[in-house]
Amino acid sequence: MWIFSLIIGVAYTFNIFSFAFDNMALHRPTYQQNQYKEISDHLTRASNGVDGLKSNLEFSGGQCVISADKQQTATWWVNLTSILSIHHVTVFFRTENIAWGPSNGHVSRALGFSLYVSNTTNKSEGHLCFKDTVYTLSTIPAVFNTSCPVHGQYVIYYNERLPGVSYPSSYSQYAFNDLCELEVYGCPRSGYYGNNCSVPCPDPQCNYCDLDTGTCRGGCNPGYKGHRCELECVDGLYGDGCRNTCGHCTDMTQCHHVTGTCLEGCIPGYMGNDCMQACSTGYYGENCSMSCGYCLKDETCHFVNGSCLSGCKIGYHPPFCAQECYNNTYGAGCTETCGQCRDSKPCHHINGSCVNGCMPGFKKTQCVEECDMGYYGIGCLQECSSFCKTSRDCHHVTGYCKDGCKSGWQGNDCLEENRETNQQRSTSRNHLLGKCTLDRMGRVNLTQSMRGTKNSGNSAKVAQLTKHCNKFYILKNKYVSQLNQTLRSLQCVSQIVINLHLNMQFFTSNYDSFFRSSSHIRCLRKRPVRYLKLCFLI
Repeated sequence: MWIFSLIIGVAYTFNIFSFAFDNMALHRPTYQQNQYKEISDHLTRASNGVDGLKSNLEFSGGQCVISADKQQTATWWVNLTSILSIHHVTVFFRTENIAWGPSNGHVSRALGFSLYVSNTTNKSEGHLCFKDTVYTLSTIPAVFNTSCPVHGQYVIYYNERLPGVSYPSSYSQYAFNDLCELEVYGCPRSGYYGNNCSVPCPDPQCNYCDLDTGTCRGGCNPGYKGHRCELECVDGLYGDGCRNTCGHCTDMTQCHHVTGTCLEGCIPGYMGNDCMQACSTGYYGENCSMSCGYCLKDETCHFVNGSCLSGCKIGYHPPFCAQECYNNTYGAGCTETCGQCRDSKPCHHINGSCVNGCMPGFKKTQCVEECDMGYYGIGCLQECSSFCKTSRDCHHVTGYCKDGCKSGWQGNDCLEENRETNQQRSTSRNHLLGKCTLDRMGRVNLTQSMRGTKNSGNSAKVAQLTKHCNKFYILKNKYVSQLNQTLRSLQCVSQIVINLHLNMQFFTSNYDSFFRSSSHIRCLRKRPVRYLKLCFLI
């Protein structure tokens, strides 16, 4: 601690410092440009300027900062390690322990020097405390003092001899750091002034006050403004000098005047205490809590509203692409309409396939195509009746014959025998009627009855019918075996047909067409139950 209470002699500047302040530069970090390294490092290093030693001010004393020869600029600084209030600065030049004046060859090296106070190591970003423009070989003091009532972290000593610049003839040819000690006096803590830095600054929100008078000089603490720093930052501003703008707060004007924290949270799309950070990739909305949908090409969605800017993946509904297609739609942009899916279930949202199959009358995975002509029903597996009037053309859903039935058949699907018509045919044609029966031994018997006028050819007809009856039983046995297998798989049968009663009227009237029709045989193979019920009385 240095107490200035005297008028400094001829070799010193004339300043009176009546308060006691600490040397805040003592043993702090230092740096110098172009150190002289022709001898031991400890004799010339930058830290010699803050070691507190100034009793031997010559080259070999090891107490001075010495830079290299033939340099155009010379820079040295001390880092106070934090922003502090400065009162004054004292510099001890290198004298080589001989009389200081025109005859001392080191005086010319000090002429033209500058002192800066900055918050960075860049002098141009700081405050110029002093710039020598008037000293001569006779007037520059060996110990220099200057008032510097500012606040900062770095005190920078600088000198230059730039090419192309005209300097006084008394100046040295090159620039040097010829100083042995630099002392920075002030208060080591902010918010205080006066003797021993013991008096609090009058304005509580003042950042730095004058160390002599207490007047606010260094601006206000972050979050405050005004001549006495009595006003908080407003209108969406906060921080140092009220120069920072609040983030994306819910209420844009309501962030903390000091820290910038949003008091009511963030608007959708932003996060963090100050709401300055947009949602991370893949998230959006309030507090960035919502995940993006299925955007095309896996692109991210808009961080505020979640919309997919390039559209949705196939099967998802725009604009957010989070919902699968609905309302019986599928595909890109949900613009395709589902087919006839079974039980009116929705189709697959991407490819439109009906997961549970089609409604009766439709086929393929998307159930858009009707059954091919001649087929109908579930899976289009049922064939239209061969007794449809027009080439087995029936409705693709119900199987109803579109143009009615062939003669002798009735019903919507033309599978019901028209007995009245067939009876009339039988009477008019004098047909022999009968039944094929099976005895206990498995033999075929023909029970006869005669309608119409007796005919001597009936005996031959009986023989013919008996022969065909046997053929029919062979056919019956074959398909009853198939029926057995089918019914057993369904667990719905306990006994197969015992007696088969052939309607001889149908048999005699349609024998030729029945046995010679490949469509009947094919149908019988595919659907034995229907034909057995149709052709036999079981």
